[in-house]
Amino acid sequence: MSHAFDVSDDGQVIVGYAQNADEEYRAILWTPQRGLENLNARFAALLADGSILWTARAVSADGRYIVGRGYNAATGRFEAYLLDTVPEAQSLTLLIGLLLGLGGIRRYRV
Repeated sequence: MSHAFDVSDDGQVIVGYAQNADEEYRAILWTPQRGLENLNARFAALLADGSILWTARAVSADGRYIVGRGYNAATGRFEAYLLDTVPEAQSLTLLIGLLLGLGGIRRYRV
């Protein structure tokens, strides 16, 4: 069983939850490029041992940020999370591109 909670403005990113074979809830993400993905598998490197992304409740208009509820093994509590889906290296490249673009704008205005 799965359930969608939100969709990005362009309809390209859908978030929600699905039950696995053990009937445990797991946060999911759907895109046309990658299909249905378990966020716990996709972002496993970010999760401490025993932590779980339980549900994905909302996605930003551009599809980059996801908020939801998960289990934090370090605190032993269910807590909210904010997930940036753009990998760090890609974020840095985007930032550098924006900064170079701004520099180009300044040159044309002088």
